[in-house]
Amino acid sequence: DPGKNTAGVPGAVGGDARAATRDAKELAARRDEDRRRLRRDAELLTQFRDGDCVKMPVPGSATGATQTVRAKMEPVLVLDEERYGPAPVAIARPVIRVKSPHVRGGEMVFTRIDPKNVDTSMIVHVRPGWNDLYAYLTGEASQAQAPNAVRGVNKENPAHRPRRPKCKAFVCTMSERQYAHEMWRLLDPRGALLPLNDVHALHKRVVCVEHGRGEKKSLAHTTRGATHVPELSVIVDDRTNVWERRAQKNILAIAPFMPYNIDTGPGLQGEVAGKGGVMGMVQSMLNEVRFKFSQQWTRWAQRCDRGDPLRPGGERPDAGEILAPLMASWAEDNTATMLDDLLRRRKEGE
Repeated sequence: DPGKNTAGVPGAVGGDARAATRDAKELAARRDEDRRRLRRDAELLTQFRDGDCVKMPVPGSATGATQTVRAKMEPVLVLDEERYGPAPVAIARPVIRVKSPHVRGGEMVFTRIDPKNVDTSMIVHVRPGWNDLYAYLTGEASQAQAPNAVRGVNKENPAHRPRRPKCKAFVCTMSERQYAHEMWRLLDPRGALLPLNDVHALHKRVVCVEHGRGEKKSLAHTTRGATHVPELSVIVDDRTNVWERRAQKNILAIAPFMPYNIDTGPGLQGEVAGKGGVMGMVQSMLNEVRFKFSQQWTRWAQRCDRGDPLRPGGERPDAGEILAPLMASWAEDNTATMLDDLLRRRKEGE
């Protein structure tokens, strides 16, 4: 998004506070690397646009050999009155999925919104760690190490339990609708979190906000007025100023993923899969909120049974009230990292 504020959110999960201490020489080197990466990807996009294929390095080759990767046609059910009329239509999009040549654990996907219009071809960079977070959200990841309050006290083998998503997912974006649907389809190809095979239901779960009109994102709009939304919701976003004021405490702010601007967030070298990456930290934070919410809900339910839910300390659990101090703690730790780095650099310069 060219109009995005790439400064990110202070204290965002995955943010690199040390970016402010980089000298001019290091910044210039990073700019050169950004431009080299952008030129390489532009060449690949041209190849995809012209021939539905890209030339990628052969893994492990010491001679710089390349191999041609051809697109596969993926069926998609779309509802686009402007292009296809009022009824849902099945189309096939050319798609190429390869490992990212820029960041370990990332993926690069080539797709075309309108299969008949090559000018709608695009590259999508998938952040390292998304597949692990996706497995966690869909309930496919092992629950063996989850706290008992999260997975329950049932002692049966976790692998034998039916897979159930850990959340009901909604998407609120300022992007065009067909673009938003395709991005989510690439991230959730089986429709485990959103109903990809029911476009009418999908339209209700993907909300497009017109930022040019000054409209703010809101939980009520995003969830179509579902009940108890603020208490049960966590918003994962790299921008907080696009959300209404009362939704701020529910935001799990993360550093932006900017493949062509490595001063933003942790930089591509800091983008990794697993617990140490941004997506891994998001998963840990979500798991902690879910765990604490479950504990508080149990205590609140017990007080309701005794008839005293409203006494001090007996308020209904609120995910936002749990998340806010976790984010504040992360911001404090990140600030401490910046100060330590500034002191170290100062000593090195003495």
